[in-house]
Amino acid sequence: SDLTETVDQTSAVAVEGNTERLLSGGKLDVVIVESPHNYHNNMQEEKIVSIPGASHLCLTFDERCHTEKGKDTLQVFRMVRVPGHTDVKKEAATPVLHGDPSCWPKSTILVAGDSLVFRFMSDAFNNFWGYRCVVTGINITYPGTKWSADACPRLPVLFELQRTLARYAAVCAKTLVVGGTVAEEEKQLVAVLDSPLFV
Repeated sequence: SDLTETVDQTSAVAVEGNTERLLSGGKLDVVIVESPHNYHNNMQEEKIVSIPGASHLCLTFDERCHTEKGKDTLQVFRMVRVPGHTDVKKEAATPVLHGDPSCWPKSTILVAGDSLVFRFMSDAFNNFWGYRCVVTGINITYPGTKWSADACPRLPVLFELQRTLARYAAVCAKTLVVGGTVAEEEKQLVAVLDSPLFV
């Protein structure tokens, strides 16, 4: 699909009506979910991202995310299993996202669970760049504990959690280190930036 891209390994993509499911396999731990750029009018779509084996998913939004404020919206939900049932319910993982790039999350969002739903809707007027989100699966475990995203272990895991998060922080942070595209102002000042003053 031209709307999705996977990193390190190809994922299987199956389209069911207006819902696109991204099924990751093997050691795949990064999925990129995005709208067309620019997105179309009258869109109503849900994309389900699943990274089996992940205890948490890190969401990092592109700095270019931009939709019509108050009209064209994205909301991300986590999938939660209902105890004692085979049913799955959706819980909001983010607020409703919309507007210019300053309105979108700047830092990585950590969400418990291995599955998310991206719900994007646009109206019949005005369209902008859209959205792009890097979803990274991580597995936070404590020795002797089988992690359940719906039932967190108690306080004894905090020390191990800190150690594990430190190890996996680079996985989420690497997308921030790369940096964005070079702005016009930076291009105009390239001679100054390359001068011996900054060496």
